Amino acid sequence: AFYGFTNQDVMDFFEQEGLPLKVERGGRVFPVSDRAADVLDTLRRSIKRAGVKVHLNTEVKELMCQEGRMKGLVLEDGRVVNGEAVIVATGGLSYPSTGSTGDGYRFAEKLGHKVTECLPSLTPFTIREDFVKELQGLSLKNVEICIYNGKKAVFREFGEMLFTHFGVSGPLILTASSFVGSLAVRQELRLVLDLKPALTAEQLDQRLLRDFEANPNKSFKNVASGLFPAKLTPVMLELGGISPDKKVHDISREERQSF
Repeated sequence: AFYGFTNQDVMDFFEQEGLPLKVERGGRVFPVSDRAADVLDTLRRSIKRAGVKVHLNTEVKELMCQEGRMKGLVLEDGRVVNGEAVIVATGGLSYPSTGSTGDGYRFAEKLGHKVTECLPSLTPFTIREDFVKELQGLSLKNVEICIYNGKKAVFREFGEMLFTHFGVSGPLILTASSFVGSLAVRQELRLVLDLKPALTAEQLDQRLLRDFEANPNKSFKNVASGLFPAKLTPVMLELGGISPDKKVHDISREERQSF
């Protein structure tokens, strides 16, 4: 199907239907308006012109197949819809509230198809630490994440990410999930976030030292506020192990480097 109707064909379709598109970094395509509703409206106009009948809140119970030929489908309320061809496009398992409950796999398996194990991909990550709730809505750019399975790094990439009420999301995280999904469903992985990937540990220490030397009599929390986004600063102070009210000139080299 993807060879018969490619991603470029999809883009051409929407453009021809009057929806201008744009291509952003990483080859990601969006409406120029940045409104998902415009995509939906375009599809609605198209199927209306084509004479398609839409039945909402109508659950399909099973497909009817006799002697290798499709006969139609049976609805949950017992009604039968006759047809010599059925396209199963149910979505996967990732979003049950939208109807993606895995029915398509059940239909396919009943008709004799082999169904492989379903694994998550292009999904956010749930994080064990409670502090992520305090960071909900914070977006970070130009950061690097590395995901470890034990001591082995299984994914490393640079880009943009977002904190949610339960963990992390955004382009960088969604990409990572497609690489580590098979591991993440079986065990807990460790995610390491590098806020300053362009700097080595030595360069970062020198940056801190310059800030400390310029503000020796200030409290640590006032100097640290210039290092991080405002929402991140309280969390970093708590994790850093240095008293927020400690004067900068009293902070030892070991404390600075551990932070």
